[in-house]
Amino acid sequence: MAGSTARMRISSPFTSNKYKNHATCRRFFICLRANGSQSGQSSSGNRQLTGPCIVNLQGTNTSRAQLTLQRNDLRLSDYMSQIDDVLADMDLPLGGKVSKIDETHLQITIPKIQLYDFWLQPISVVEITHSPNSVEVTTTTSNCVMDASQQIKDMGLDKMYNVNVRLALKWDDVSQPTLTSTSSINVEVDLPPPFSLIPKPLVKAGGDAAMNATLAILVSSFGEKIKSDLKTWNGGKI
Repeated sequence: MAGSTARMRISSPFTSNKYKNHATCRRFFICLRANGSQSGQSSSGNRQLTGPCIVNLQGTNTSRAQLTLQRNDLRLSDYMSQIDDVLADMDLPLGGKVSKIDETHLQITIPKIQLYDFWLQPISVVEITHSPNSVEVTTTTSNCVMDASQQIKDMGLDKMYNVNVRLALKWDDVSQPTLTSTSSINVEVDLPPPFSLIPKPLVKAGGDAAMNATLAILVSSFGEKIKSDLKTWNGGKI
């Protein structure tokens, strides 16, 4: 992470039991779907930001790893078809969490992000789409809520954003299986004063660094979980 403009700290306001059970995850999912139809949002779920200080923060990450299966007759495709169970109830660094909602949706609490003296913590319902030899995890504004420090809430900044996240996992079923991940995050923020008084290049540099750091943590955590599971997976249901 560049300089001291953005940093991440260990802390999570969402560690209570209300976010840890299956039934509550379903209610959270339904609530997000309802919120997506609020006025001020387009049919795609994006908010209509009006400025005058709109900043587009971006992060990307690409990684590739060789994997080891326990037997020659095992196929990585059979394992990856159960990715919703692989990642279910997974703790992430810096207070993050993954919980399963159903066969095609997960709830992800992103590690808390500290920017200057303020913090943000997105909570998203992500959709899982399976294709031959690949799986894609996506979320958009209508499926995301933002918890934040009280100063951020007082300024309404926790409701003045659009977000688009995509994580694609692709693999090859060969003698030495490989897993490639490509991820991106795009956050559009409508900055109120006093943030709007900060030069945009400075805000973007710090914000981009925070986005890249967040993606690196998520991708690394998912990769380590998959590698660890494959050491004991024998071809059955996870």
